[in-house]
Amino acid sequence: MPKADEGSIDRRPRLDTGDRPGETWREDGANLRLTNSPGDTRANRRYGGAPEGYQEDREDTEEAMARTPQSIPAASASDLRGGVDLDRRHRLIISLVVGACLGFTYLAINELSSRLSYDFNVATSYDFRIPFVPEWVWIYNLNIPMPLTLILVVKHADRLLEVAGGFFAIFLVAGLMFVAFPVHADVLRPDLSVHASSASLAMVASYYAVDGVGNCLPSLHVAYSVYAGWWGLILMPRWIGVPYALLGVAITLSTMFVKQHFIADVVTAIVLAAVVFGAQVVWGVSMRRFVPKPIMRLVLRFRRSSSSKRLWVGPT
Repeated sequence: MPKADEGSIDRRPRLDTGDRPGETWREDGANLRLTNSPGDTRANRRYGGAPEGYQEDREDTEEAMARTPQSIPAASASDLRGGVDLDRRHRLIISLVVGACLGFTYLAINELSSRLSYDFNVATSYDFRIPFVPEWVWIYNLNIPMPLTLILVVKHADRLLEVAGGFFAIFLVAGLMFVAFPVHADVLRPDLSVHASSASLAMVASYYAVDGVGNCLPSLHVAYSVYAGWWGLILMPRWIGVPYALLGVAITLSTMFVKQHFIADVVTAIVLAAVVFGAQVVWGVSMRRFVPKPIMRLVLRFRRSSSSKRLWVGPT
C-alpha cells in the first residue's frame, strides 16, 4: 500500500475512546460496549463489520488523557474538549424525565409534610408587609420550564449529568428538611374571596389547591431557579445568560408576592443553591453521583448512541 503524501488527509476509520481515561469500546459479539477496565490502555481491536484492511488507530492512555479531562470541573465547563454531544431530541427526553422525577417526588413529599402535626414558625413582620400581587403568578409559573431549559442547552453528556446532579442534590437536602423541619404556609396565604376575580387570582387558587401548605423551607422554586441562573451565566452566551439569570431573580420574588413562601424560605434556598453550585465550581466536587441510576443509564445510552454515528471515518 503506497505511503500517503505528507499533509494528505488520513481517511482510515477511527474508534473513539470513551469520555474518560481508561474508558474504551470493547467488542461484545456483534455489538460494541463501553468498558472502564484500567488495564485496557490501547484501542487496538478490529471491528467485525469494518471493511477489509481497516484497523483502528492506536492511542496510548497518555494521549487519551491529554484529549479528555479526568474529571469534569464545573469551573472549566466552557473549556471542556472531547466527549460526546447529545442531540436535541435526547436532551429533550432527559429534560422531561428529570422534570417528571423531581415533580412527582415533590408532590409525594408535600402530601406527607403538609399532614405533619407539628411545624416551625419562621414568619416575621416583614413577611406580612410584602403585598399580595396575584399577577406575579405568571412569573411563578416559569419555575419548572426555566430550570429545565438549562438541560436543553447542555450538549455535552458528562456536563449534563453534572448539572442534573446539582438539581438532585438540592432536592435531596430540601426533601430531608421538609420532613425534619416542616414549615407550613397556611398562615401566610390570604383569603382569596376578598379579592376581585381575575385570571391571575384563579391561577393562584389552583396552586393553593394542588400545592399543599408544606414543602416551604427551603423554597425549591428559588433554589432551582437561582442554581440554573448561575449555570446559565457560564454555559450560555452573555446576551442570553444574563436575562436567564435575571428571570431566576424574578421567580424568587414571585414566591413572596403570591404568598407561597416566607423570607426565611427564600434565604435558605439561596444558601442551599450557593453551596451546591460553589462545591462544583470552586471545589470541583462532582454532583453526578446524585443522579438516579435509571437516568444515568439513559444519558449514557444516548451518549453511546450519539458516538456510534461517528465511529468510522471512511472515504468520502
